[in-house]
Amino acid sequence: MDNFAGASQGSVYFDYVLDHNSAKQVFLFRSTAGGTNWTKVAQLGFAAGGAQVAIGTNHEVFVVWKEITNGGTTLKFTLSKSSNLGTNFSAPVDILTNNFAGYDLQLTRSNSSDPGDYFSTPITPVLSVNPVTSHLYLVYHDKPSGASGDKADIFFLQSTNGGTNWSAPIRVNSDSTTNDQWEPAITVKPDGTKLFIAWYDRRNDIASNSLIQTYGVFASLPVTGTSSFATNFPISTVTFPPAFAGTTRTNAGQFDPAYPPDYGQQDPRCCQSFQGTYASHVGEYEGAASDNAYVYYTWSDNRNTVSFHGQSRNQPDIRFVRVSWPH
Repeated sequence: MDNFAGASQGSVYFDYVLDHNSAKQVFLFRSTAGGTNWTKVAQLGFAAGGAQVAIGTNHEVFVVWKEITNGGTTLKFTLSKSSNLGTNFSAPVDILTNNFAGYDLQLTRSNSSDPGDYFSTPITPVLSVNPVTSHLYLVYHDKPSGASGDKADIFFLQSTNGGTNWSAPIRVNSDSTTNDQWEPAITVKPDGTKLFIAWYDRRNDIASNSLIQTYGVFASLPVTGTSSFATNFPISTVTFPPAFAGTTRTNAGQFDPAYPPDYGQQDPRCCQSFQGTYASHVGEYEGAASDNAYVYYTWSDNRNTVSFHGQSRNQPDIRFVRVSWPH
């Protein structure tokens, strides 16, 4: 939403990626009637997904998305900006080329799991704008460079000139393990002095790299380097395992009924609504927002269990926390 004083204050923007004429493209819509009516204002570049929109202090509309190029061997983040309420957009600017070239990283249930027993974590750019300076901040997860064996870390970068130039990525998670961190959320304090980032983290399950906690960090602005993110802290009070679909080796009756394992359509165990297709989904999406007093954060948490057909399973729930900004 455009919350800044002026004629377009209160305008709501919404973007998504749609298969269009055999190619995925970013579509942007705007509502000036509180979401009652919508108008398509732009059709942007070809995308692999992950489109996000953010509004600057002078009513600029920033749209970021990810693209897979070079025959599927390169993943990059791209940004375009409109200075006239989404009517026209600048030529796309490449923000960075990711270390991992695929659409998403595949994280196994644990270090000892079969490679096919995994869940997908889409590498998505998450964009936020400083409501005072209009500086841009972007967070995402990616495979670190090098051969450390680390599959996923959280990274941050910033632009102080409207997205034309960007800093080098800065690692956000300060642990010394090679365990997984993924799916960050970000919010900026309305007075423009601080930001908050949160994510899913397995650092405390050193042996198996399976159990998850949500972690967060506060940073004063401007961010100056890794030292800005030195004080990571746990948000969820307990760890929880991943809760997602089974695999082709899962026994009948021992899988999540929402996402069953891959049985053939003629098999009586096949769930017809999914045509027997294995879906490597986890309810991992999260969000953060803030006012000048608090940060508000939601995440998917699997600590609770439920019994179904005699099997006990971890139950995905949505949890919410309110955290005070540090002084």
